Amino acid sequence: MPTIRHTDQLKIAAVCFAGALINTALVPLALLLVAIVPPLGIILLAITAALAPILLCTSIGFLARWALLTRHTRT
Repeated sequence: MPTIRHTDQLKIAAVCFAGALINTALVPLALLLVAIVPPLGIILLAITAALAPILLCTSIGFLARWALLTRHTRT
């Protein structure tokens, strides 16, 4: 019987987690922009604040799905 691999969920989780890390790295830039160009900095800060929980929860969700799918799969 062939081995079934569920790597798509792991790849999606990795991309979402990387997006969350990049999003977190944008916060200091947004704070700097608030000092220079307040409207642009506030918009960027609002976008990063809105995306952070979405990206983090999505990565955790796909990682959990991958773990559940591979729990009974032999490698």
